[in-house]
Amino acid sequence: MASRRRIPSKRRAGAAHAARTSALGVLAAIALAGCASLFPASPAPDGPDAVPTTAIDCRTEGTWMLPEESETPDPSIPEPGRVPEGFEPVAALRCSFESGPSTEDDATEGGPVIQVERFEGDLAPLLAALAEPDDAVPADIACTADMELVPPLWLEASDGSLIPVHYPRDACGKTKAGVHDALAGLEVVAVTDQPARPSGE
Repeated sequence: MASRRRIPSKRRAGAAHAARTSALGVLAAIALAGCASLFPASPAPDGPDAVPTTAIDCRTEGTWMLPEESETPDPSIPEPGRVPEGFEPVAALRCSFESGPSTEDDATEGGPVIQVERFEGDLAPLLAALAEPDDAVPADIACTADMELVPPLWLEASDGSLIPVHYPRDACGKTKAGVHDALAGLEVVAVTDQPARPSGE
């Protein structure tokens, strides 16, 4: 069962997230050394719109797959998309990978967990950043041989409906800074821990 705890300040949440990101970057560099291409895959297209659903699924960016899991796309995983017209979010939800329970009460049999950070505040800058188009990919571009771990991002409306949103990408397929900057300007009001695998698997 998921557990929730209050976060006293953005500074504490930001520091914790930075530490997790740094650790994940080291692990990714070791695992993927020599495997990344200098030439990017084309960024995801600018559409379609995200489809509202009733539950968050932190597998949407494909970065939380465990080694033994298949790389074949799972049709049950919602596809991140653009914010549809008329969808009015009241909060943003960002998934972050953790290697184990963050507290003694969050028992998950020692397995990995996902931390879902809930951001609230003025969402206008975030919506503007999400509306940015993906950059075109020039034929002669060369990009750095690294992999970005993209934290799945969802928006929640006042009626409880949720959508997985697409991060606008640059020409190398990396996420643009706008979304990350907008999230940094919001307040993390709560963090929910949940198992990395959806219930029933």
